[in-house]
Amino acid sequence: MPPGYEEIGAALDRLAGEVEKYQDNLEELEQRLTVLEEKMIATARTVQTEEALFESRQELDRHLRPYRGKMTADQLTMLEKQYLDRMLLESAGLPRLSLFYLR
Repeated sequence: MPPGYEEIGAALDRLAGEVEKYQDNLEELEQRLTVLEEKMIATARTVQTEEALFESRQELDRHLRPYRGKMTADQLTMLEKQYLDRMLLESAGLPRLSLFYLR
């Protein structure tokens, strides 16, 4: 586990040991995973270089350019956040923490 992620790893281990507890309430499990993913993204962001962030934003702008006039500001903001978070996780070699992505 990379430095700085020990607390998140321990929380995931606890969740894995309690998975039966969430069988009837998958929404709560998903919420807990979302909280841990947000912490993981925040941790990854603290070590992201300015250059890496700049490159991610440039790539984002290239991908969104054709759609900017067709989407609302709220839609663009949400899409930008999702894209930048996903790129950050991928570049750090970290998994998505969601029941939709876990195998």
